[in-house]
Amino acid sequence: MREIKFRVWNPENKKMSMVGAIDWDMYYKVITCNTKDEKMYKLGHKDLDFILMQYTGLKDKNGTEIYEGDLLFSSDWCCNCEVIWEDGGFTLKEGETIYNLKENLTDDDGNYLDDVKVIGNIYENKELIK
Repeated sequence: MREIKFRVWNPENKKMSMVGAIDWDMYYKVITCNTKDEKMYKLGHKDLDFILMQYTGLKDKNGTEIYEGDLLFSSDWCCNCEVIWEDGGFTLKEGETIYNLKENLTDDDGNYLDDVKVIGNIYENKELIK
């Protein structure tokens, strides 16, 4: 079973934080996000917006967790690909082309590629997006 975890990007202070708890208030249409460093962010409220990203359940060759918004590199692909959520699953995006995430992290025998690594994310490393 895949572990459900989130991280949050605060565009105002340009900081990435791990999420400790999420509170969904449907009456006020506000999502409150408590990070592990005890800061709160609200989505849908004018105080402060944030971007929530989910953990894919996969790790790169160095054991780094792969989240939505991460940029991955593999010499097998010869490109930097962004991890996105599309059509009900995590996918890799290179330009306008979309690939299945799990299928592209494994070889023909189903073994994970040895050189897939997280090289950054789309918020902190925009220069890596081609």
